[in-house]
Amino acid sequence: MEVFEFKHGGKTTVSIDKEYLYLDRKGMMNSASGLRGEKAIRLNSISSVQLKKPGIRAGYIQFGLFEGNRKVGVHKASNDENSVLFSKKEMNKALEIKDIIEKRLSERTGCSNSQI
Repeated sequence: MEVFEFKHGGKTTVSIDKEYLYLDRKGMMNSASGLRGEKAIRLNSISSVQLKKPGIRAGYIQFGLFEGNRKVGVHKASNDENSVLFSKKEMNKALEIKDIIEKRLSERTGCSNSQI
């Protein structure tokens, strides 16, 4: 299992195993957004991965699901249970997660398109 910890925008741990992506949220910031606790997302239910690089505002990585509606923008991502906010210092972790998920998605679909 691969584990990534983010401190920006609340304490969030992202874990990835062969079948699931886990988002474990702790801290006051996540509680205030109503996002406290753990969520497990089956990898085969992820339809897309969007990454917005941080600038003046936080960056985010968002996992689109086949059955869900995607929210766009940092403000909406901060309240989205399928998104994780990150700082410039945490950018490499977010990129690594994006690469892992896209690789798993391409293995599932048999394509090598990074625009999944």
